[in-house]
Amino acid sequence: GELRRRVPELEEAGRDATALRTDLHVKFAAPIACLLLPALALLFAVSGPPFPSSALTLVASIAGFVVYTLLTGVGTSLGYGGALPPVVAGWLATASFAAVGLVLALRLRGTGQTF
Repeated sequence: GELRRRVPELEEAGRDATALRTDLHVKFAAPIACLLLPALALLFAVSGPPFPSSALTLVASIAGFVVYTLLTGVGTSLGYGGALPPVVAGWLATASFAAVGLVLALRLRGTGQTF
């Protein structure tokens, strides 16, 4: 709430609030990512045949988390610099992983399996 109040104050004072707006959208996207990343791991685990082994699922989950973290950092940096709008920068990683989840879910649905 404090961040939401601070952004208009800075803009009224004539200062650039792009970094704060980017941070605000990153904070909005984070709870959704907390639901999305485990769902992606589950979709990956059941997206066979052939079904991935437990070790491969674990490695893919860790790799997905690392890529998510790096993509969040890149998006945030691009938002701070003004190369991306704050909304796009804040939601870049979460939206990208949501798209991957949609592809995995459609693939699973195409095979007739349920999870």
